Amino acid sequence: MASPFRVFRKNQKALMAVAGVVIIFVFVLGDSLSQYVNSRRNNQSASGEGPNDTAVKWKDGQLTNAELGQLVVQRRVVNAFLRQVEGIGRQAAIEAGGDPQPLRVEIILGAERPQDGVERDVLRMRLFADAARKAGMAISDEHIVNYLQQLGRGYVSVDMIRQILAAMPVGGRQASIDFVIDALREEMLARNYLQSYVFAFDTNLPEQRWRDWLYVNDRVVVEAAAIPAESMLVDVKDPTDAELAAFFDEYKDNEPMPQLVMGVELPSPNPGFALPRKVAVQYLLADFNQFLTTVEDQVTDAEIEKFYEDYKDPHFIRAESLLGEPGDALDGGAAGDVESTDAEAKASEAAPTGDAKAAPATNDESSRPRENPFRLTAFAEEATAGGDNEPKIDEATAAPPAAAPSAAAAEPAPTAELAAPTEKPKVFQPLDEVRDEIRRELAQFKVAEQLEKLMVDLEGELNESYTEYFGASLDAEDAGKESPPVPATLADLTPLAQKNGLTYQKTEPASMLQLRDTPIGASVRRDQGNAPFYYSVFGRDVELYQPIATYDLDNNRYLAMKTQDVPGKVPTLDEVRDQVVRAWKLRKAGELALKRAEELAKQAQDNGGSLQEAFADDPSILITKTDPFAYLTDTISRDTQQVQSFRLSEPEGIVAAGPAFMEKVFNLKDGEVAAAPNQDNSIAYVVKIAEHQNTPAELQQDFLSEADTWYGLQAMSRARSQTTVRVVVADMLEGADVDWIRDPDQVIQPAEEAEATTEADKS
Repeated sequence: MASPFRVFRKNQKALMAVAGVVIIFVFVLGDSLSQYVNSRRNNQSASGEGPNDTAVKWKDGQLTNAELGQLVVQRRVVNAFLRQVEGIGRQAAIEAGGDPQPLRVEIILGAERPQDGVERDVLRMRLFADAARKAGMAISDEHIVNYLQQLGRGYVSVDMIRQILAAMPVGGRQASIDFVIDALREEMLARNYLQSYVFAFDTNLPEQRWRDWLYVNDRVVVEAAAIPAESMLVDVKDPTDAELAAFFDEYKDNEPMPQLVMGVELPSPNPGFALPRKVAVQYLLADFNQFLTTVEDQVTDAEIEKFYEDYKDPHFIRAESLLGEPGDALDGGAAGDVESTDAEAKASEAAPTGDAKAAPATNDESSRPRENPFRLTAFAEEATAGGDNEPKIDEATAAPPAAAPSAAAAEPAPTAELAAPTEKPKVFQPLDEVRDEIRRELAQFKVAEQLEKLMVDLEGELNESYTEYFGASLDAEDAGKESPPVPATLADLTPLAQKNGLTYQKTEPASMLQLRDTPIGASVRRDQGNAPFYYSVFGRDVELYQPIATYDLDNNRYLAMKTQDVPGKVPTLDEVRDQVVRAWKLRKAGELALKRAEELAKQAQDNGGSLQEAFADDPSILITKTDPFAYLTDTISRDTQQVQSFRLSEPEGIVAAGPAFMEKVFNLKDGEVAAAPNQDNSIAYVVKIAEHQNTPAELQQDFLSEADTWYGLQAMSRARSQTTVRVVVADMLEGADVDWIRDPDQVIQPAEEAEATTEADKS
């Protein structure tokens, strides 16, 4: 599909003639939908798959390419319509004063792009809606109107809904109200049918809670002996031609890609022989530290002194001036009034160090320290050094600790008014001690401002050249002429780099994984919600020589553009024969390694004792002893009590431990030895639990004490609910016997655009 910029450029006259809401919908829906349908039609005609040919069939029905395309159109119309209703209501709430209240209904937005699986999703919607009707479910017009009014937060009337619907074009024509309402009705029927399983989604039996809790809290130390598949290759014979051809056919369409397994990226157990799409980029690099070295020399003593005076309290207070002196536990009484007793001395010695006293509350604005606009690095580290486990104290209400009564005070005595506590004078670090630190911090602030301005200016300059070049290319394409040559300002960024003290670099064509591992690939786009650059340039919304600004974690700035886009392809067996042979033999070697690990496990089981003792006579077997680990690891510190999800643990010393390895380990009984493969079967391990951190009785007691308050309860319930939804959907598709006649959700490029891209790649 063409990028939004290409669509706008080719249709700018028509789009500029339409105002307000119509502009939004024509741009988002009208042209993009017609291009979607046209591109699909062009490619289908070329491959013999016309609009009336069957795209998918199931036990109770089928959809042609045209009907499936219509469902995609309906999905996009519904999404755009619901966004419009919600947006109008939100804006009206803001104009009425105050923040918009949270929605009381769910905004029903489904996948709408091929890369999001739109065709698969609209088929699921159709199947669920049909099942809902068979179950006697119905969605009335009144229910739809009530839903839309709540989505609009009460500010979108029925008349306004009619006006929005009347202004919505589909494929260049005005959509009827019935078209939109019926499409929304189908979406709601499908959602309601799925929600009928909500009890199953939200039900967590005590046994399930117990297993979930154990996944995170049962921690073990494991002994493991690795048997690499590589070591068994000598025992694997070469494949026959038939075996090799069958193996190649099975994986020839797969690209070599890792798998995301339970939140962890692991190598895939299946090979991939397809040659991946590759992209070459060029970019300007503004090295933050290089600029920092120059700017540090430009920071004046006057700037340093002013910063010190403005922010010395609290940033440059000596730590010892915040700590109480020995014997100061009774601060607050008049000096010399009462001698410390032995009990008081012990209490003073036992008192925790740190912030001994809270500052007195005050409403005097002038007494409050000024806020540092660009927090010093040293201070930031000092502030977090204590960790999250220290108790938080409300300084406005904290009182000094009460003194233990002395022997003299045991007798009744006249009440005496205590003197007000004396505040210790603050002692600051001398300016000379922190001068270099301040100089660097001020320089960092200046460099950040300079680089931001520089890269914005350069991006604007390059965008002017790119817009002119891109427009000329489209005009030439419309006229059936050759595209103009890339202007020198875009083809080579060396002059810009030299003029502005930047570094110019370019890459060879690289796959997505290869580009991801480069500094430019790992940088992110601020204008796209910190989306990684490598992901953007492999999308369909970035054209050749379109400038993109990014930055990285080290504050380096980049101005990059894609210069070449090489499509992927499926090779012939002869082209990749050596690769296929090795993959086939490694798979067989993995099977032999697992068999060998099982034999060694039985041997170790019979011998008893540790694996180190069992294999002491075989120096070729290396034993690894892990640190304690659980099946799952929380992704957020448990101190925050805000766990969002859990991921598979990665025990140190175990290569690519996947779910099969974890299942084997955590099902071992005491003293039992077993064989467990890693995720891609490249290593088979002989494993034995060396130690449980807690006994079964201790685990059970800990679970019972926090069964209803455990910090991971919600995250586990949410994950279980999502799993149940997937099972329900999978069962529905399996029961319907869904059969795709063609591959769904292909990002299809119109034939003429593909030819132009190929010519550009050749040049």
